[in-house]
Amino acid sequence: MELDASLAIAKALADRSRLLMVAALRPGPLCAEEMAGALVLAPSTVSFHLKKLVRSGLVTAQRDQYYTMYRLAPEALGLRISDLADFDDPVRAGESVRLSQDAERVIGTFFADGRLLRMPAQKRKRTVVLEQFAALFEPGGRYSEAEVNAKITAGFDDYCLIRRLLVDEGFLTRESGSYARTSKPPSGIPQNPAIGRTNGDDRMNSENKTLREEYKREEKTAGIFRVVNNVTGTVFLGSALNLHGPLNRIEFLLKIGSHSNPRLQEDFQRYGRENFTFEVVEQIEPSAAPDFDLESELERLEARYEAGLDRGNCYNEKQDIRFLPRRRRR
Repeated sequence: MELDASLAIAKALADRSRLLMVAALRPGPLCAEEMAGALVLAPSTVSFHLKKLVRSGLVTAQRDQYYTMYRLAPEALGLRISDLADFDDPVRAGESVRLSQDAERVIGTFFADGRLLRMPAQKRKRTVVLEQFAALFEPGGRYSEAEVNAKITAGFDDYCLIRRLLVDEGFLTRESGSYARTSKPPSGIPQNPAIGRTNGDDRMNSENKTLREEYKREEKTAGIFRVVNNVTGTVFLGSALNLHGPLNRIEFLLKIGSHSNPRLQEDFQRYGRENFTFEVVEQIEPSAAPDFDLESELERLEARYEAGLDRGNCYNEKQDIRFLPRRRRR
């Protein structure tokens, strides 16, 4: 068991109410209301502690019609202290923590609101930055150049620079015009950081500018999107006038640990990217009709989805699901 997983379980059990709730779930699954009545606890208290137990992996949650049923994870009651202490060599674990802290400092320095401010010149720091972008691509998956550009643009405008560095550093491979994520970056790859370009790079700068302009001219589509936790069924629902960027941006923020929604961020770290679905739910077809207004069409679509959203099982913190602020009406 990983050290962080052991800590999460130990912290989850270090509370009287949570221990009582674990005991209450031993005979079988219960909903939050049943548990509150059995333990004489306020429903809000039970809900608060259940979230911590679910995040630790001790308890699972499954939607059943109008209720969410909670049950102990099959391996929960068989856990022993030796299981919690069975993580990597403490020296290596400490080194891993140190490296993680170093990476967090680099991310805090060079990223703001999930976007890269500038590319560091130091190799070690640059590697940390590139790892954040490499995490946007699934190992073994193949991506077109447009897909690569879209994912990178969620975190940095100069996608040409990042894309080239990802290839140079061995995070991505390119073949026949498509890109693939490598399972492990090879060592000893020559550095080509493209920092401080000389006049000899004018041709490349011109080419990059052309690519950026083409990217900006790509057709934009408005509509509804969502992020689904496939373990708990919890949904983050959103809307945007341009569906081209929000899902990539949200995924990027979650992967670097910088999303502003704490519940969504914690669950993403707890369950992993493989247990989340990022998808477009409905798009608005553009029309050449003189009375067609994209903003108004999106507002009508939003109203329908906001009314049908299960507020008891969603990550949305606001009534409004718009990813970016609405335009100001005159």
